[in-house]
Amino acid sequence: MNYKLGDSGSTVKSINTWLGVQGDVFTEETESRVKQFQASRSSAPTGVVDAITWAGISVAGTALGTALGVLGGSGITVEAESDIVQEDLTPVSELLASVISTSEKGKRFIQKHEGFRKAPYRDTAGVPTIGYGNTYYPSGKRVTMQDSPLTDASANALFDLVVPTYENSVRKLGVLLKQQQFDALVSFNYNIGTGAFWKSTLCKKVLKNPDDPTIKQEFLKWVRAGGALSKGLQNRRNYEIELYFNGKY
Repeated sequence: MNYKLGDSGSTVKSINTWLGVQGDVFTEETESRVKQFQASRSSAPTGVVDAITWAGISVAGTALGTALGVLGGSGITVEAESDIVQEDLTPVSELLASVISTSEKGKRFIQKHEGFRKAPYRDTAGVPTIGYGNTYYPSGKRVTMQDSPLTDASANALFDLVVPTYENSVRKLGVLLKQQQFDALVSFNYNIGTGAFWKSTLCKKVLKNPDDPTIKQEFLKWVRAGGALSKGLQNRRNYEIELYFNGKY
């Protein structure tokens, strides 16, 4: 048994149900989430669902395999064991939510909108900043105006060391997100800070329903710097909205 991109049918629908994808077609989103699951189990992220992936995709280890007759040769159909699939949907979803990372396009998106400066400068709120909008170093030390300039290489290294802080903030939501949604929220966290994110109504709405269209309005509430309306932040929020809802990088 192998299920891959383009396949369809009742078994694919069950795969999608487990992975939080709608429909009965094995889509690119299905493939992406299968790869995330495989990577979380230190397996080759092929994106193809074989018998081993079927068995392993259940957190309990046997429920899904039994439902497909993969383990023990039971021959029980997926439809007959739909309750098992539904019972274990939440833990599988939480596992997948915990392994997603910012895409390369997402990283370039953040860098583009942060802008790059080698030497320390004060941002629109007057905070000493360096590189790609970094206000602190991985050690926790705050950037000061007396710090030495960065090279292109050291700025990229600093960025790569800092990004996981904001990825972890989004992962802690524990909800399944599309790659574009995850990338947009990491950008948003990177810009406003994790503390502000977790206190925001936007965060609460994502927790309740990541596809809620009113999330757009919540992005647009974060457009002030030092108390003053910022055209730059307005533009950034609109770009993040386009990324979150339409996948436009």
